[in-house]
Amino acid sequence: MDGFSPYHGQYLSHMARQVYGAAVIHVLSDFFARYLYQVEQQTDHLSSRMPDLERGEDVEAWTSALPPSLEICGIYCESDSGLEDAERLGVALGLHPRCHDGVNRARRDKFLMNQAVSEVGGLDVVKQKSCRTLEEAEEFARGSGLGEVHGGTEPSKLVVVKPLRGVASDDVHLCSD
Repeated sequence: MDGFSPYHGQYLSHMARQVYGAAVIHVLSDFFARYLYQVEQQTDHLSSRMPDLERGEDVEAWTSALPPSLEICGIYCESDSGLEDAERLGVALGLHPRCHDGVNRARRDKFLMNQAVSEVGGLDVVKQKSCRTLEEAEEFARGSGLGEVHGGTEPSKLVVVKPLRGVASDDVHLCSD
């Protein structure tokens, strides 16, 4: 899903075909399909949209257009924006649990991912808090020592503020006051 990058998604597609003889079906997430249509006014991609997963008949129509001998063995998603669609598509295609682990909110929610890494993986993670208001975030930052001066003129701590869901480092900020 959303395999645009020549050194990532396109490369993996090429290698899957070359090494394993696998067929690769390029599918666009709803996010990218809408972006290309609404923002870029492009329509040549519309045949690559995924089916409406809320409508079983759309999923059935989409899969019936595939060659009958084709066995779907996995879904690869290159974009953060399309990850939830890729997970839902895997479930709709019946890949779960045979070769797909279903929908996992922690893959898209940075707070839940840190929590899972700490609890399940046993790894140390930075102190974090999911805040709903600016006041809550400011209280957490002060409680973490943000802005305190220790022996010099520079604050000794920094706080990273980021959205629960995001793409790469969009809307991620390093704060010192």
